Amino acid sequence: MTRGQDGPSFARLALTSLGAGVLVLAISVPIVVGLSQVSPVAALVVALLAVVGAIAAIGLTSNHQINKALAEAEAADRPPNANDPTPRGTDEN
Repeated sequence: MTRGQDGPSFARLALTSLGAGVLVLAISVPIVVGLSQVSPVAALVVALLAVVGAIAAIGLTSNHQINKALAEAEAADRPPNANDPTPRGTDEN
């Protein structure tokens, strides 16, 4: 999630998370339709798994974006070279 002037965008978070869920459902719909001609019970099972997959995709996508935004916020708050073990003002060359 890219930070703008006002911070992370909740609209972008919502759109990408829901987009991931829609993508899973869009991939699974032709499979369910084709499978329903052969076995309605199998199509129902695949449809339920598709819903679970869509929920998982939404959760994973939003979790990834929130963790990335938190890492960017922590990096912005940290002073430069905070983990650098060399004392400031010394020249190693």
